[in-house]
Amino acid sequence: ACGGLAVLLGAWWTHARRGASGASAAPLSDEALHTLLSGGESDRLEFKSTLRHNLSSGKHGKEIELAALKTVAAFLNSDGGILVVGVDDQGQALGLAPDGFEDADHVLRHFSALLAQHIGVEHQPHVRFTVRVLDGRQLLLVECGKATEPVILHTGKEEEFYVRMGPTSRKLALSQVMHRLRGNGTQRE
Repeated sequence: ACGGLAVLLGAWWTHARRGASGASAAPLSDEALHTLLSGGESDRLEFKSTLRHNLSSGKHGKEIELAALKTVAAFLNSDGGILVVGVDDQGQALGLAPDGFEDADHVLRHFSALLAQHIGVEHQPHVRFTVRVLDGRQLLLVECGKATEPVILHTGKEEEFYVRMGPTSRKLALSQVMHRLRGNGTQRE
């Protein structure tokens, strides 16, 4: 199963690179998306239940939006990856209904605004996002390539630097960021 996921992620990476270069790339089929979700989270795949709605408190929360953006920043600072919003930790499609968007266009505009505000428009060429319907539920797919410049997440209070380490996004201390930027980022942080 692990080898199949590697092949699928390799196919996605080729697919994402074609899209980033401006050529039109066909979206992942429903079957390929199901296979991707069933493989679970990894260094290049992350699931979030919602984009802005805190399921625990029952209210929209900035912390939920920032959690998704931390993942995007980490993918951009690492080797890229896919964030799927509207999916639980087991890869089951929940949909975006709890977020309360009017339609797919509002989801895309909201995410685009978050990306511009917290990550920066200069990094948007490395991020492709779309709303997909899978099993009758809307999902937000965010495909990230590797950024050409360091990506800083602006939280409103602080500036933070994230990388992927296995299936998690990890915030680096300033000394670790400096070490990484000097070209020593291949060593374990």
